This record gives sequence, structure tokens and C-alpha cells, in this order.
Amino acid sequence: MARLRRSLTAVTTAAPLLAAAASPALAAADTQGGTGPSPQASPCCGGSGHFVTWQNQNTDDYLHVKGGSTGNSAEINTYTGSGTCADHGVTDLQCEEEWSQISTAYAHEFAYANVHSGKCLDDGENAITVPTQYSCGDIPDNMRWIYATFSVQNPQFTVYNALYTAYGTHTRVLCDDSAGSTTLEVTNIVSPGMAIELLCDWE
Repeated sequence: MARLRRSLTAVTTAAPLLAAAASPALAAADTQGGTGPSPQASPCCGGSGHFVTWQNQNTDDYLHVKGGSTGNSAEINTYTGSGTCADHGVTDLQCEEEWSQISTAYAHEFAYANVHSGKCLDDGENAITVPTQYSCGDIPDNMRWIYATFSVQNPQFTVYNALYTAYGTHTRVLCDDSAGSTTLEVTNIVSPGMAIELLCDWE
């Protein structure tokens, strides 16, 4: 199975089966339900209260609140690092590319609140493909993210270091839509007929 770090193209005619890739970070399957892969993945940086700067390994850009907005429904995109935010480090309250990791009721799922705005990374508000930020509230399922590597069968490919949500009937993975673009998408990885280049590798 080839490791596709720079691009990932999947063309399916039927919804593929999903399985957790062999990795020390992965454990037993999720018992929450849903049809996507739900491995119990270790957090990226140690659990609740840690600060994260997510860098896309395909584009080298960082997960960022567009325009530094502090409002609900502001778009999340990627942007060149400001140089003022320590990777997985100490908080900088003026940093719109730094995120506070928040534990949820599920050991392998985390919310990410932007340090500058205080709003949580939102899976497109359940309907829109572009990710946004929104008041965290009681952290609904569309704000709970899993960080893990998983494999897809038929056709076979692997998504490394993915940030994804796994609720309802689809697994939705956060990806840059193309190299050189700042636009992000939350894409149904199991959609039949999907043919899209996915840049989904975050560290």
C-alpha cells in the first residue's frame, strides 16, 4: 500500500470499507456508532489543556482563522506561519493559528478552540463543506475531532495524520483542497464517485 503524503486521489464506485492502520497510536475501535473509521487515537500533544499549531505537511501552511476573525461562522483556512506561535507550545493569545486542545467525553476525540477567538473548529456547521469556527457550547459531535492514520480499502490508500470527524453516516476529513490554495474542505471520504485530490496530512 503506497504512502501518499503529497497527494491522495481516490476514485470510488462504491463506498469503501475503512480500517485503522497499524500504528502504536491506535487502539480498539470506537463504540460510539457510525460507519466511518473510529480508532481510539492518542492526542497529538498530551491531552486537554495543551496548545496546538496544526501544520499541513503537504503545503507547509497552518490551520488559521481567516482574517483573524473572532466571530461565529468565520471561515477556517490555511496560512503561512506567523513565526510568533510556538508549535505545540506555550499559548500566545494573539495567535489565530494556535488552538487549545479540549478533552471530550470520548477519550480519542478532542475539540480545538482557537486561542485568539475562543471559538471551536467546526465541521462546516454540519452542512457546509468549508470548515468554520463557532462557540464551543457543549461541544457537539461536529466539533469533536479524531487525530489518527487510517486506511481505506477498495481502492486501497492510506490517509496519514488525518483530522477527521466520524459521526452519522460518513467520515469527514479536513483537507487542503489543492497545493498553493488557502481553502480548506471537510470532505466525505466514503462518498461514492469521489474524485478529488486530498491534502490531509497534519502535524
